[in-house]
Amino acid sequence: MSIWDDDHIEAVNVGLQVYGRNSARFHVDKTEALGLTLEDNGAKVEQHGRWAGETLNTRFIVSAVDDWDARQNIFNEGPGRKTGHLIDLRSGQESLLIYTVDLQNKAAREAYLESFEVTPYDLDCRSQGAVYVGMRAGTEVAATVAAILRGRPYPFKQVVNLSFFDTEVSYAVEAGTDLAPPRLAAPR
Repeated sequence: MSIWDDDHIEAVNVGLQVYGRNSARFHVDKTEALGLTLEDNGAKVEQHGRWAGETLNTRFIVSAVDDWDARQNIFNEGPGRKTGHLIDLRSGQESLLIYTVDLQNKAAREAYLESFEVTPYDLDCRSQGAVYVGMRAGTEVAATVAAILRGRPYPFKQVVNLSFFDTEVSYAVEAGTDLAPPRLAAPR
């Protein structure tokens, strides 16, 4: 796993993200803190600073940036030959918006690009989110990756409002069209 972030942990992060007090006191890089946590759980991690436009030759890209230009650059310049899906997380306060884009599907790519024109529910991706929004985001990413790897349906778009415990899920087939997920055959 490779992680990029050029930011360090500040005191404001400690209550909203999963970092200890010592990390904030010593201004540890976010990639170092996350990398150590992942390595403690058996993952092999490569840590990087700011993403500089290099090709990300990996099966999945999970993006959680708070800058629209960086988000578009990752979509346009990041995917390599092996990259099949981009999962884009947008969060603010108690809201979460997740796009999962099949990069081989032209309609999904176009629908994702349309998402840059508006941000539903006035989602402010720069607002400080609550720690449980991040936990929910991690859960949804894991479930989506598992569905893709198992060949199961997965949502193109999820809008989660944790203030009201509400989730809207869309399975897009073509730009501007939301359809119900395909039915799976009942086990025999």
